[in-house]
Amino acid sequence: MGCSCNKGRAQYEVVADGGNGRVLYTSSSEPTAQAVGKRYAGSIVRQKGATATAAKKATATPAAKKDATAPTVVKKKTAPATTAPDTAPDPAE
Repeated sequence: MGCSCNKGRAQYEVVADGGNGRVLYTSSSEPTAQAVGKRYAGSIVRQKGATATAAKKATATPAAKKDATAPTVVKKKTAPATTAPDTAPDPAE
């Protein structure tokens, strides 16, 4: 049985700024790389080691086009603050 080191297997990179920016993601699956590339406006998917001219441009989703530089932040839902009923004894009694 062969090893699972992926030696000689094609790898795909999601590259920012039309192929001139930094590598955002690397995968051995082209469909996965395409899906990730859609999250970043102006990004492209290319085979690792390929030039930017041979790369495929990924189309970003509207949310990614809105602000491609800001990371996605997931906010936790918090329970609304509740006030406890006044349980202290009344000093007048």
